[in-house]
Amino acid sequence: MPVDIILADNHPLFRKGTGLVLESNPDINLVAEAENGGDLIEKCRKFNPNIVILDLKMPGMSGVEILKVLSNEFPGTSIIVLSMVEIINSIFEVISAGAKAYVLKSSDVGEILNAITSVQKNEVYYCEGTEQLLSGFIQRDFNKGMKKNKIEFSKVELTIIRLICKQLSNKEIADELFLSVRTIEWHRTKILEMLNVKSTVGIVIYALENKIYSNSKELEHIECQ
Repeated sequence: MPVDIILADNHPLFRKGTGLVLESNPDINLVAEAENGGDLIEKCRKFNPNIVILDLKMPGMSGVEILKVLSNEFPGTSIIVLSMVEIINSIFEVISAGAKAYVLKSSDVGEILNAITSVQKNEVYYCEGTEQLLSGFIQRDFNKGMKKNKIEFSKVELTIIRLICKQLSNKEIADELFLSVRTIEWHRTKILEMLNVKSTVGIVIYALENKIYSNSKELEHIECQ
């Protein structure tokens, strides 16, 4: 079934151009467009979309304010943020508010399609270039609560966290560890609850901050009997 999407951007030309690209994809059903936060929220209530593509700079309500409303009212809707801003604080702010993907508006439109594919699989997505910025979180004290309360993970949980950081899907992790997809889903949910975060992004940030995973190292093999 096509995925239902609402596109929210206050620039008519960008909205129209992006909308045409989305509508040309048979797997996408562009159910509505919105030009401000209030309009977007009302249309989400009407259509209950699978995905919202949201420009971070909107008139009236800020993008972060809109994100918080959508995350609370529509927890089953994945939000892809579009932004002109390539600043680490901005990325952290939107992922903390519930976004599942961050795409720079200067990127190729294909990045938006890649983000849609990723969030459909319940995976996070960052456009090219922002991943390096995210690694900078290990230099920042962005969440003192996590640092103060060291969480003890099992070997299986640590392995799953590292594989999540490598952007493997639940099925790929299940195949890697010779476990069922349902078991991986259960572990992923448990890890989210242990870290008290809303999305996979929180898992990745915690892993980088606590040196559970490093981009410069290959994943060590851990037996998961």
